[in-house]
Amino acid sequence: MTTKITSGDAIVVDSGSVFSFKDKPIEISLLEGGANGPAFKLKFSFSYDANNSEPKWILGKDNSNVCFHMEFVNCNNPLGAGMLAPVKVASNGKGSSYYIIFMVSSWEQQLSKLFTYTIYRVDRSDDKEGK
Repeated sequence: MTTKITSGDAIVVDSGSVFSFKDKPIEISLLEGGANGPAFKLKFSFSYDANNSEPKWILGKDNSNVCFHMEFVNCNNPLGAGMLAPVKVASNGKGSSYYIIFMVSSWEQQLSKLFTYTIYRVDRSDDKEGK
């Protein structure tokens, strides 16, 4: 059986939870058109700043072929921290945009992180920048 999930005009293309291996980055590849289609890579990494214990997120691209990169610094809250408003992560040039909502939880700095996410696709006719 195939399931289709929508939220308003947004189509859920993936949703889940994954533990990082230790505190190593998590990468998600969005494949359009099956395994042979173009891929958008999303990367979520984790670090610790001993000089400032405040949690923060750094949004930006890294030097690889990743189209979206977010670094979580000092995110060691067992209750979790994240973004609960859709964040645009990619567009395919054919009128579809991809958004993500996520939370990251951890009990200690050097332990695995629990990353929970939902990825949406919004087609151009419906795309209102995630609103």
